[in-house]
Amino acid sequence: MTTSTFNERLRHAFELRQVKRTTDRVSNLMSATGCARRTALRWLGGRTTPRLGADVIKIAAALDVDAGWLSGNAHDNALLAAVVRKFARLPPELQVDLLLQIERLEASRTH
Repeated sequence: MTTSTFNERLRHAFELRQVKRTTDRVSNLMSATGCARRTALRWLGGRTTPRLGADVIKIAAALDVDAGWLSGNAHDNALLAAVVRKFARLPPELQVDLLLQIERLEASRTH
């Protein structure tokens, strides 16, 4: 598994949400955290990272990604992190059904 920097994960999260323009990304960061424009640009440019864990959590919530992934402490794959997050919200019986379906798909792929 490769590691990535905060700004790479942040850029990837914005790409998943199809937010392409830097001005839109800056606005999203400012809205989510209350940070200054300059701070948002530094985060996006990789010059700094959020000092407050709460900011990472707010950004992750705004972009609907896992805060652990965004901070670099879990899942290096944004898509996997999003799936895990959504999966965890499902009722247990649906989780079991989905796991069974995944196993069937895996079995059909190997044959």
